[in-house]
Parts: sequence; C-alpha cells; structure tokens
Amino acid sequence: MANLKDIADRLIAAYDTATTLPPITAGAPDFSVADGYAVLDDIETRRRAQGWTAVGRKIGFTNRTIWPRYGVYQPMWAHVWTHTVHFASDGRASLSLHGLVQPRIEPEVVFKLSAPVPVISDWHDPAIPNRDNWRRELSEAGRFDPTRASSLLVDAQHGFALRCGKAPLWALVKRQDEAAVAAMAEAARVATSHGASLWRLAPRACSPIASNADGRQP
Repeated sequence: MANLKDIADRLIAAYDTATTLPPITAGAPDFSVADGYAVLDDIETRRRAQGWTAVGRKIGFTNRTIWPRYGVYQPMWAHVWTHTVHFASDGRASLSLHGLVQPRIEPEVVFKLSAPVPVISDWHDPAIPNRDNWRRELSEAGRFDPTRASSLLVDAQHGFALRCGKAPLWALVKRQDEAAVAAMAEAARVATSHGASLWRLAPRACSPIASNADGRQP
C-alpha cells in the first residue's frame, strides 16, 4: 500500500526545489484516484498552514474523448492559489522563470469576467457532446449548476431579449444565418471557425415591452 504522507512530502519538496519526479505509480502501482485526493488534501492542509490562500479551482480532463489515451475515467480538480497566480494589472504582466521546471508548458492564462455572460447557441444540438470545443465545455460545466446554466446558456430563439441590460450578449451564429445579427446595431464579429461566427452585441436599455419584441425578432 502506498505511503501517502511520503508521497505528499516528495511532491511538496519537488515543487519547492523546482525538480521533477517519476510518476507516482512507478513506485506505487496501486495508487488510486482516492489516494490522489487524500494526498492533495494533505498538501492543501500544509499549504494553508504556510499561509497559502485558495482563489479558485482548476478542472482537468473535462474532454472525455482523451480519457482512453491517458487511462482515466473522470475529470480531476485542485485549488488555484494566490501563491501561484500572477495578476495582469492594466492588461500586462511579467512572470519570472525562476522556480519553473518546464516553463513552456507550466503557465496557463486565465481570463476573469466581472460578471457571468449569457451565451446564445443551439444548446440542444445533439452533436455538442461529440466535439472537442468550448461549446461542449460550457454544456458540461452547466451540469454542475443547472440553475445557473438555464439562465446563461440560452437558445437562439429566446436569447436576444437578454440584450436589454448591462452585460454584453455573445451569440454563436451559423454563417448562413449571420446576416440578421450583422444588421443589428453595435454588433461585432469576434471570431469565425467551422462554419459559424461568434458575435458580441453591446448591451442597451430596453423597456419590458420592447425587450419581448426585440428578443423574438433580432
């Protein structure tokens, strides 16, 4: 049976000294997912005692299509810490490579929104689970909070009413249908890929009556 405390010791030492380790399973072939979270809990307890503060969560392996390649069968997660996050004040940031073992693959860029953003698309499209893209990630994330997903992942036939408010509206539109969106005031195409375009619609003030009409007739 794996010595979980010893594994936690080695992982902390590897991080603190910027060194690599062989896979845990090389020395403990029976190391399980439950063992991994037990080690993580031990590490987090020690880090909090050192003054580390969690600021979010990192979720990995959300793409089911790669599970067989890596021999996994579920997503995994861990906290993100103030100790390891570097904020880009005024949109710019510099990061020292000191303490990084493999700097080409270690950093990740995270964008923080000031508020949740509704996204319009065909969320009942049966092809969503079969594609590796951001629509699939949003759809699967919605399963963790169905109530919030129902207000943020909006089908196109109901979505344009959300333009009335303070937040911008994002719409994923098939290329053959984008003329109607392009004709709307303050609509900007942000990206185009695989026969569809992502549009940003600036918010505007609407009366309750106007929002109903505008929402159904973009």
